[in-house]
Amino acid sequence: MASGQGQPPPTSETPFMLYLVALLNLYESAPSTTPPPVYNGPPSGCYESVMRSIRNIAQRMYAAEEELRNMEGQGTLWRGWAGDEGKTH
Repeated sequence: MASGQGQPPPTSETPFMLYLVALLNLYESAPSTTPPPVYNGPPSGCYESVMRSIRNIAQRMYAAEEELRNMEGQGTLWRGWAGDEGKTH
């Protein structure tokens, strides 16, 4: 049966998946003052677990970006990998 005939839409088109696409697109772009979208769709068994993980990842990402900006501002950022020639710390 097609999704219009009583069957749920394919996984890629569920309200939660569409919400995740919008949320991840926001986080993927440069730091933004735009608030994250609000999910108003039907509850999902995985919703709380997925959202908790995304919140934790976003917090770590923003903290890491802030630390990077601080390091760049202090001139303490070392750009390279262990074993690179001509490295400075």
